[in-house]
Amino acid sequence: MQSQYRYFPKGNPQKSWGLFVACAGKIRTEPGAKYPSYDHPDEYYFSWEHGRILHEWQLILIETGRGEAEFNGRRFALKPGMLLVLPPGCWHRYRPDSATGWTTQWVGFGGDMATRIMAVAGFDTAECSVENLTANAAVRNGFATTIAGMVTDGGVHAFSAAARLHLLIAMLAEKSIAEPGNAEARRRNVVFQAQTYLTEHCAEIVDYEALAESLGVPYRTFRHFFTAICGVPPHRYQLLMRIERAKRLLESSNTPVARIASSLGFRSAWHFAHFFQREIGCSAMQYRQLRRTKGYQPMESGPE
Repeated sequence: MQSQYRYFPKGNPQKSWGLFVACAGKIRTEPGAKYPSYDHPDEYYFSWEHGRILHEWQLILIETGRGEAEFNGRRFALKPGMLLVLPPGCWHRYRPDSATGWTTQWVGFGGDMATRIMAVAGFDTAECSVENLTANAAVRNGFATTIAGMVTDGGVHAFSAAARLHLLIAMLAEKSIAEPGNAEARRRNVVFQAQTYLTEHCAEIVDYEALAESLGVPYRTFRHFFTAICGVPPHRYQLLMRIERAKRLLESSNTPVARIASSLGFRSAWHFAHFFQREIGCSAMQYRQLRRTKGYQPMESGPE
């Protein structure tokens, strides 16, 4: 098998996308061969004696052969189907067994979104880890297809490579959520579903106990881990979403404040004014005027 890999540009256009692919490929290391080879940029090279620390995420899937990895003060035996998850800033080292060599597929990535979506997907963002995909052929095949797509056309279409990466992480997240022992991933999935519901029903009265029940979680438990993950309880999360929508309406239209309050589900203009002042530190009219003094041109409001 011939090794194939690409290293992608990391300029501002790619970084401003929020999620960019730095490198991807598939490499065969023959038994007894020097590892790693010198075919890669200096920033990626390392020795077993010293290990390395990367400034990006890497996912490395063992396709064939065996090897070992060391991080977090532990050594791990690696076999086909094992996935190394390496966050930025974490020391690690790995190598193939000299008797078997190995074939690996990998992708390196970064961007403002990278750590956030990896955390939501249920991965540790502060320590390296090993995921076992030996029983999940669909995910392994999906990983291989994604890497192949990045290598063949991702160098020309960097944004398409980022889109492929997003789908790969989503696939790994869904696999992680489905695992019986991965309670943290399931909690994050429940919170994500709740956030989606609150986004779609932002201006409505929400029965949070019924919402928790529909997600299969007792209300007190749901409220506890929603608060832990989002930083605020569900009712405050919905309130903050309403305030954010109100800000956008104040910025982009001449819609009367009372009408904005009503459209977002506030009991009265007074309640809206109270919460807006408390959260933003000024009145709605002051906020609108401030945006206009900075040159923001609102659209005319629709008919009453």
